[in-house]
Amino acid sequence: MMDEAEADVLAYFGGVKIIGATAHYVNDNLDEGPIIMQDVIHVDHIYTAEDMMHAGRDVEKNALCAELCTLLGAGAVGICSQQPHHHSVVGCCCFI
Repeated sequence: MMDEAEADVLAYFGGVKIIGATAHYVNDNLDEGPIIMQDVIHVDHIYTAEDMMHAGRDVEKNALCAELCTLLGAGAVGICSQQPHHHSVVGCCCFI
């Protein structure tokens, strides 16, 4: 499996135009839980590899935070001090 730094470099040199993020529930198979939110941003040639890395992290945080606010507002999830079990929400960043 590729680490995030390697993915950022490949995305930069590959000339990607869109960076996307998916927030989803975690199940027994990482990155295979039901998708609950997705978001994208457009990038272009003025972005450096580091700019793309930061942009990817930002879109990931924005997608995750937007969905968490929705779920909290609906009373579907709460905040507790215990470690999460099943149905934890995580984000993952992908490059298109």
